[in-house]
Amino acid sequence: MEEILTNAKEELQESVLNGVSQVIHNDEVLEGMIKLKSLIEGSSKEMKGWRPSGIPSDDVAGHLQPVMTNIERNLSHLKARLEAEIEASNILFIAFVFKKRVCYEETESKAHAMMQEAGFCNHIIRSLP
Repeated sequence: MEEILTNAKEELQESVLNGVSQVIHNDEVLEGMIKLKSLIEGSSKEMKGWRPSGIPSDDVAGHLQPVMTNIERNLSHLKARLEAEIEASNILFIAFVFKKRVCYEETESKAHAMMQEAGFCNHIIRSLP
């Protein structure tokens, strides 16, 4: 019985060591570890690192607060930019509508003048809507 347990223990240890060895020698993991090491070494020693308080809700809120502030700032900037674009578009649209109204009024007055010159009766002539 002890021999079976010993064999199982040795096989398990060997399997775990092989798995760990494969992970360690994986190029992507190795590159990630090298980048992490250089990031840690390159960071400022005066900068205080984030540490968990032990209260999950406080930890998550404290960790995400800078991210949420940044997202909120970006959304405010996008909103202002879109409002400016809409305002510019509205100004162009108003100018276009005004130009078309002037053209419509000119055409209406020309048509009215041509009908009067042609000698049509006044009761046929009516203003366009």
